[in-house]
Amino acid sequence: MADERQAFAEAADRMKREFRRFAGSYASAVKSGAEVAGRRMLKAAEEKDLPAEKLVGKLLSAVKGGALHAGERLLSEMLDVFERKPGTKKKK
Repeated sequence: MADERQAFAEAADRMKREFRRFAGSYASAVKSGAEVAGRRMLKAAEEKDLPAEKLVGKLLSAVKGGALHAGERLLSEMLDVFERKPGTKKKK
């Protein structure tokens, strides 16, 4: 019975670590995507005499591009995690 408890505790600890890792990767990817979107939005807003419809289209495109960037970055980081051998640390 003690072995089962210990195995469960170890599994729960691994799950907590992986959840924290995912949460950190998610936060980092969202921040990066927001920065990309922000730069694109500023660039669109700097254009002079742009009709409102075109400006809105460029702003929406910037948001979509930021979201795509965040998704790609998160996917890339998660693939790195799965490709690493168990028990190895991420290289910095």
